[in-house]
Amino acid sequence: MTTERGLYVHFPYCRRKCAYCDFNSGVASDAERHLYLQALAAEIAQSPPLPISTVYFGGGTPTLYEAQELAGVLEALRGHFAIAADAEITVEANPGTVALASLRLLRQAGFNRLSLGVQSLDDTELRLLGRVHTSTEAREAIAAARESGFDNLSLDLMRGLPGQTASQWESVLTQAVALSPNHLSVYGLILEPDTPLREQVEAGLLPTPEEEDAADWIRWTVDALAEAGYERYEISNYAQPGHRCRHNLLYWRDGEYVGLGAGAVSYLSGERRRNLVKATDYLAAALEQRGLVADSERLDPDTACGEAVMLGLRTTEGIAPQELTRRFGVDLRQRHKDLIARLVAGGLMLDDGVRLRLTFEGMLVQSAIACEFLP
Repeated sequence: MTTERGLYVHFPYCRRKCAYCDFNSGVASDAERHLYLQALAAEIAQSPPLPISTVYFGGGTPTLYEAQELAGVLEALRGHFAIAADAEITVEANPGTVALASLRLLRQAGFNRLSLGVQSLDDTELRLLGRVHTSTEAREAIAAARESGFDNLSLDLMRGLPGQTASQWESVLTQAVALSPNHLSVYGLILEPDTPLREQVEAGLLPTPEEEDAADWIRWTVDALAEAGYERYEISNYAQPGHRCRHNLLYWRDGEYVGLGAGAVSYLSGERRRNLVKATDYLAAALEQRGLVADSERLDPDTACGEAVMLGLRTTEGIAPQELTRRFGVDLRQRHKDLIARLVAGGLMLDDGVRLRLTFEGMLVQSAIACEFLP
């Protein structure tokens, strides 16, 4: 288990809901967004003042707020939590919601990592996804981020879109690499229920994304990014040396974290808690000083161990069974002796006697493999 502890702050508002998105986000009035900041301040004041190693402002679109407002939230966090001097402090942003002046203010306030939701550098694909920015605005945001002093820049990209060909994806990725981000998160599109994009595909208005060649696309992506100097360290994440996302690694290493905001999840001392999900419910409860927790559960050792395996097998570093035995009292090697042997023999897992790691082929079916380790 990592010794770091993370802090996540959720901002549930967007300028417009994207066609593929099922996140806890939506459009709201200026008045509601202003009240939300007051609700966050109230929750911060009620939270245990724990030591924190990483901070992550996510959403939604945090940068719908003015840079000074986000800086104010970060200042409140610093005043309450013991945030490490070398903390990684990330803010998510969408192109079109940031400019050179606002990014300079964010950098001066102490944000030292920027995650830009680019998704594509093709305007046709951006319109298909319902994004509010253009490829030109994405490039301008990247240039502004560099000029403002962000030397830890991550881009989100999405592959496997309806009608997208392998050559189109290769073009998008090649263009992204040419912009020299320090980190890339590459996600395969999932057609989530009750999203406009899925409804269009089901209605036959858009072609069904190709799945047969997904492995080839992923292998090309891994190889191309490796050649460009990006190490694959998690199923969907690639980094230049020294630029792995510490906050997300904390999740994958089954570390502790505090979640603030609507629907945010905390995991502390073996207990998982989730805040009220609907933003209006959350802010009303916070402002009225009522309880914010929608549900909670204390994980039994078997479940906690299974989840640690599930998370750890997402990473290229894998898991250390002996460490999990120490933490949870579960002898992973003995309990899953046959499963591990079968996965190794099938070329899906590597076992060096200390750590278990999935191979490239294993990562293609990581979810199915992880489920076999759950109680």
